[in-house]
Amino acid sequence: MNNSLTKEVDVIVIGSGAAAFSAALTAAIGGLEVLIVEKSEFFGGTTAISGGALWIPESTHAKKAGLPDDRDQVLTYLKSVIGDHLQQDKVDAFLNAGPEALDFLEKHTLAKFIVRDVAPDYQSELKGSVSAGRTLDTSVFDGRLLGKNFDKLRPQLPQFMALGGMMVTLEDAEAAALLGRSWSATAHLFKLVGRYFMDRLKYSRGTRLVYGNALIGSLLKSAIDMDIRLWNQAEATSLIKENGRVSGVSIKLNSKQYDNQNIDVRARGGVVLAAGGAPHNPEWRKSNLRSPETHISMAPASNTGGGITLGIEAGGMLSKEQSEAAFYVPVSVWHKENGEEVKYPHLLGDRLKPGSVAVDSSGLRFTNESSSYHTFVQGMHETSKTDSIGPVFLICDQQFIKKYGLGLARPGPSAHKELLNAGYLIKADSISGLADKLEVPAVSLQKTVAQMNKYADQGHDPDFGKGSTEYNRYQGDKAHSPNPCLGEIKQGPFYAIKLWPGDIGTALGLTTDSAARVLNTDNNPIEGLYACGNDMNSIMSGFYPGGGITIGPGLTFGYLAAKDILAKVK
Repeated sequence: MNNSLTKEVDVIVIGSGAAAFSAALTAAIGGLEVLIVEKSEFFGGTTAISGGALWIPESTHAKKAGLPDDRDQVLTYLKSVIGDHLQQDKVDAFLNAGPEALDFLEKHTLAKFIVRDVAPDYQSELKGSVSAGRTLDTSVFDGRLLGKNFDKLRPQLPQFMALGGMMVTLEDAEAAALLGRSWSATAHLFKLVGRYFMDRLKYSRGTRLVYGNALIGSLLKSAIDMDIRLWNQAEATSLIKENGRVSGVSIKLNSKQYDNQNIDVRARGGVVLAAGGAPHNPEWRKSNLRSPETHISMAPASNTGGGITLGIEAGGMLSKEQSEAAFYVPVSVWHKENGEEVKYPHLLGDRLKPGSVAVDSSGLRFTNESSSYHTFVQGMHETSKTDSIGPVFLICDQQFIKKYGLGLARPGPSAHKELLNAGYLIKADSISGLADKLEVPAVSLQKTVAQMNKYADQGHDPDFGKGSTEYNRYQGDKAHSPNPCLGEIKQGPFYAIKLWPGDIGTALGLTTDSAARVLNTDNNPIEGLYACGNDMNSIMSGFYPGGGITIGPGLTFGYLAAKDILAKVK
């Protein structure tokens, strides 16, 4: 890994998520000298701990898989979701360049992409949506290729790894459910576990990388091979601006290796801001989130808005076009005895499965539990009577928790003693007893559960339409009928967890043009300054059309930023 000091390069990229690596690699492939500056110990940003999905319509991969799509259909869907907030110029740039960026990176880097054969758009009931073709994943990547640099890759969150450090996919989990009953599933698991234990003889965790970790792992290895300078524990403190142009970065090197020195590095071509947005910036949260005191971010703690701050100091501005400031997800939190907090984002699973119900403090339902994570939290906002949004409760019975689990409570026969003692998991022998523990009206909760049992029998939810859309049904239990998202809640004891409003990253960022150039308050480009990823204002304007709408555009605009720099430098 090239971490040698330098005083001048062609391009400086601040941050190290998918957008940052896309910009850095595109520039390096074009023959430019590149420096990546990462504030934290690890490379990878939010991407590394994410599901790693990319929403890129009309890709070569989709066409080869026989999943037809066309531009008019894509735009019809985006207009249906985003409405008057649609940023036509940037959406057009994304749709034009997305497939190109994907093919370019696959050709020149170790990243390999696979289109999902089933992946409904999140608002599948709207015109222009498709069942599959727009969402892609990264192929499994062998982390052993990183060698001694493996531990510089941000690890997946421990709560999403098995056996203390083994990354698993949904397919792996499905195989685990068939252990001992299917030869192929059993063989698959033995192979995974065998490799994992061999890995632990040499590495801090398993090296079979999937999802966002696979994407960053493959891009990081490619960056190393291309001799891109990679500085971690290095904080960009200010931009150097000369004659109206951003020409470099002042950087504080926060490591003993460099004696915690400050250094100015010139950028002949440009500076790209891709530092992950501002989910952990107190002032940003207070100004832009409805309930900053109770809102929980799943993004790395190092994402404190440094890139956005630098952009504003250089003359840029935050966008005013967003419907929401962040991409939301409901989060539960286990407060451990040692003071550690374990956060669990309810992206998939429990709340979408048959036999669960979400209620607010009145003991009543407030939204479709099987809607997307973003929409679910919007429902939490709508049901709250104050700006300090308290928890809502996700409720199920004994049969449900054994089959599907509930948050950090894994499925199976476990008694979950530690989670119960910590108050993360709340248990009672009756619905009225559970209501008392949750401090919600027992009559209301009993009525809600009775209604859900009736709807489960009918296979239809007339109140909120749980299981009524293709996306809902895809995330439910296809083996359950008549509705894969509706099940009875009857077999005590009964369980609940608290869900808080949270996010997987911010949507509100710097205003840019279609080439990812940061615009000043007069809407003119600031020469030499670009933004992508969550430092760039989302082209989805705070809406969430489908899986991968952060990484897909991030990768694309990182590519476009580098292409613009290349055109000027060459």
